[in-house]
Amino acid sequence: MKTVNVEGKRLMLIGGVGATCEIIREAHKLGVEVLETDYLPDSPAKKLADKSFMISCTDVDAVVSLCQQEKVDGVFTGYTDSLLPYVEQICRKLNKPFWGNAENIDVCIDKMKFKAACQKAGVKTVPCITVTLNDYEDKIKNVKCPVVVKPVDNSGSRGVFKCFNQSELKEYCIKSFSFSKKKELLIERMMNVNNEFSAYYILAGGVNYALWATDMLMSLMKIPPLRQKVCFSHQYTLMIS
Repeated sequence: MKTVNVEGKRLMLIGGVGATCEIIREAHKLGVEVLETDYLPDSPAKKLADKSFMISCTDVDAVVSLCQQEKVDGVFTGYTDSLLPYVEQICRKLNKPFWGNAENIDVCIDKMKFKAACQKAGVKTVPCITVTLNDYEDKIKNVKCPVVVKPVDNSGSRGVFKCFNQSELKEYCIKSFSFSKKKELLIERMMNVNNEFSAYYILAGGVNYALWATDMLMSLMKIPPLRQKVCFSHQYTLMIS
């Protein structure tokens, strides 16, 4: 993979959740000056960024103007899926590169579209149904628990609930709708597993670079967080070597 010297460049980081602090640390190691913006005065990234601003990530035109004013060389975000559409628009208006376009970002952040893309590619997915505010009461009558309820258009386990009976299913559907702009939910079969295998990789120039594999030990809690521990996988390492 080709490397580029970015020392002295200016990067605008969109969104300041705790996990983005690692992006700032790595950027600083490369000699990059990091600017950050979001609407929270005490977001974790503001404490590490070289310069920070109080402009909401969703105010695309205002962020574009800020980037032009600050003469940034690049724009990036990480760990918050809901910000991806806004950052793609910002980069497009600034004529800056970004890893995705509007279409493939939509597939990445809409759970039902992502399932459809997996199925098209021959990747198995968990059995599910979709429900809306208009039809969920009728559709859930025939659902066999246990199941997992989640909004199709949110991330970070927001609005995700485990349901073990019909009473919980109706209650958690109502709660989960409050986390969905589309007012659409997935109701998935709860799989009988006590761990999760994940593979991490980078796609660059049409080449797939496998990074590592992890085992995620799952919690028995009914509400997020669902993951208890993350460790480097030994059982599945050969699968990506």
